[in-house]
Amino acid sequence: MYCQDRGEVRALAGFRFLEFLAWGKVLYIDDLITDSEERRTGHGGKLLKGVIEQGKKVKCDQVYLDSGPQRDDPHRLYLNHGFKIIGHHFALDFKDLK
Repeated sequence: MYCQDRGEVRALAGFRFLEFLAWGKVLYIDDLITDSEERRTGHGGKLLKGVIEQGKKVKCDQVYLDSGPQRDDPHRLYLNHGFKIIGHHFALDFKDLK
């Protein structure tokens, strides 16, 4: 999904639908990116609303995304759209194991 303005793509989102035993049907946002020169112009918010609508349309139970702890601006956007911080994401990279 993308947001276009003046004939140019300003923001993009990649997402997929997943089903979990614990959480049900989920729309998971893999990527949501806005052109760095266009940040704070509303493109990301419009795009996020569109993605949320897609989740509602297919009757998802929730929308999920992961975000790095240093990303304050995107976190404000997510919180302003009703997202809650519900936990930590842990990862084990097998190439780091000896």
